[in-house]
Amino acid sequence: AARPTEDAVRGWGSEQRVFVSSVMGGMSAEREAAVRAIKAIGAQPVWFEGFGGRDDDAEIAYLSEVATSTVYLGILGREYGRIQKSTRRSATHDEYREAERLGLRIRAFARADGNLVGDQATFLDEIRQFHVTAGYRDADELEDLIEDALRWIAAEDLAPWCKLADTAFRARRVCDDGKTIVVDAVVHHPAVLAAL
Repeated sequence: AARPTEDAVRGWGSEQRVFVSSVMGGMSAEREAAVRAIKAIGAQPVWFEGFGGRDDDAEIAYLSEVATSTVYLGILGREYGRIQKSTRRSATHDEYREAERLGLRIRAFARADGNLVGDQATFLDEIRQFHVTAGYRDADELEDLIEDALRWIAAEDLAPWCKLADTAFRARRVCDDGKTIVVDAVVHHPAVLAAL
């Protein structure tokens, strides 16, 4: 299937809230790059700098924002972050766990130099067990990687994969009312047509 049009991606993006998760210290360039990439596809960034004033405890506020999001972006620099008394993990690690518990689409990006401090390497290994990760060298490269990752997620949502027996193909739309599954697809490949 062809990549979705820019209008289709922006339409998809207009329905997405993308949570940006990282330590705050020393990561402002990366966080700003993430927000630019999110806005480039028409999605709404959800990040601490945009939360505004809150009466809630910071830890509760962060997790409630994860719960309102559709995509989680983890940006891992050298530092793991301050340990939360309640969980004995960093806020970033707690946000990741909440995103995973809620079934958000998750992408993570780690500084490519590999100089991770303390628990950060263990945290990255945990993410890599189940989710796509990429390394980045600087904020500009990170911005490109995040925009590309979001476009891939959009493509998956806009043209999901379908599998019927041993045949896999992309659909335009899949509707499941609990009784019947309707697949709307345009198929050109002779082998796929024959199998269907």
